[in-house]
Amino acid sequence: MLGEIVMGGSASLLICMFLGPRFIDYLRLKEFGQQIREEGPAGHHGKAGTPTMGGLAIFIAVFVVAGTLGLTIRAGASD
Repeated sequence: MLGEIVMGGSASLLICMFLGPRFIDYLRLKEFGQQIREEGPAGHHGKAGTPTMGGLAIFIAVFVVAGTLGLTIRAGASD
């Protein structure tokens, strides 16, 4: 059981490390960036355009790995 957890966590980490920067570039290309209002603090204007959906990459990586491991473990249990 612990082996599957470590393997799943490691696989999710690797997916996020290698595909995360590409996903962020895609979000920038599609202009999914943070909008800063004019009346906001001056320090926040440097954050304009920062992608706001980076957590989606983490969710997808964990969901894909958990689903794959769940199907693998279930298939192995029926033997």
